[in-house]
Amino acid sequence: MTSPFSYPSPCPLPQGARDPRGGAGYASVPENPNMPRLANNSLVVCAALACVCASERALQVGSAHEPPSAPRPTPQRAPGGVPAETGASFDLGTPPAGFRTAVGWMQTVQDTRRDGRGWIEVDWLRLHAVVDGRDRTIANDAYDRGQACGGLYTREPWFADNRQSDMRSEFADGFLVLKPSERPEKVYHWWNCHRATIPLRATRVWADARVRIHGAAAVQLGIDYWRDAEAKYGGYNVNNREAGSSRWYFDDTTDWQVMSVGKPQE
Repeated sequence: MTSPFSYPSPCPLPQGARDPRGGAGYASVPENPNMPRLANNSLVVCAALACVCASERALQVGSAHEPPSAPRPTPQRAPGGVPAETGASFDLGTPPAGFRTAVGWMQTVQDTRRDGRGWIEVDWLRLHAVVDGRDRTIANDAYDRGQACGGLYTREPWFADNRQSDMRSEFADGFLVLKPSERPEKVYHWWNCHRATIPLRATRVWADARVRIHGAAAVQLGIDYWRDAEAKYGGYNVNNREAGSSRWYFDDTTDWQVMSVGKPQE
């Protein structure tokens, strides 16, 4: 579960830097009259900005090698009304000592920066382990049997006191359907119904899920390690530890998306 874990803060732009698109994560680059021009007299101008945060300072590094037609990467963002530090973070590819089981988890919220309905469909949620160089699926929740394990949690403050209430789940055509716009003040949070035992020789644990996102919904995927299959929640980092979480996914496409977290070579 993500409550109430801390994540590294995003790197800010250097003072005075400006995103030409009006967003965060890019600095404007002044035109250089010596830059080469194409046949149509258009400038070959491109820049990649990298930030390194250390002791509350940011270091800017520029490069001008990306072709002008290449799309800019989308800056990582959290949905409206969600703490910015809930973005992508993956710190534990294998479980800490004393933790022998794991679950994949997901959560969805209504993006309060946007109007209209928001809902998602989930085909499956899977947990994997890499053992002796081969990938094994160690948990696989498909929703064609009409079962999902999870609950609603407080959104403000984020996961306050880990209080859980019933999560209304619908099932259609073998998919789990959740509608966060019906309870925008809540976090819809669910996980693999059975904790998977992690193989002793596992060198990586990771998760993926197949989802379709509609409207103003946003979805995130993560992994929790647990001491064993029966351990109860005992407070922050007592009986469970978060391995990491994905970025937030939005309705960038109307088609199905496969989300992942911790996947080898990610």
